[in-house]
Amino acid sequence: MVELTEEQQKQVEEQKKNCPFCQIIADKIPSKKVYEDDLVVALLDIHPAAKGHVLLLPKEHYPIAPLIPKETQQHMFKIAKAMTVSIIGAISPDSIRGQTRSRS
Repeated sequence: MVELTEEQQKQVEEQKKNCPFCQIIADKIPSKKVYEDDLVVALLDIHPAAKGHVLLLPKEHYPIAPLIPKETQQHMFKIAKAMTVSIIGAISPDSIRGQTRSRS
């Protein structure tokens, strides 16, 4: 895992204050959560690209994907797989797409 300098840590803390996803996770911004556990939350996108468009987010703020602990990444992929099965069963989409993005 990548280690941050003290200055980078300060920048991440500042990012957290302004991060809309952190605000959603803290229930300061309303959302339609479809799944939640100790590590992740899944919610419906407010501007869906397609029916069933869901965002799966770690509850902790990570500005770049390499900072996400391996255990959290593995858990996210396990949940993403289960959610994919549920979405396919519920709405029979023409396709399924996964994407990884950072919050910064």
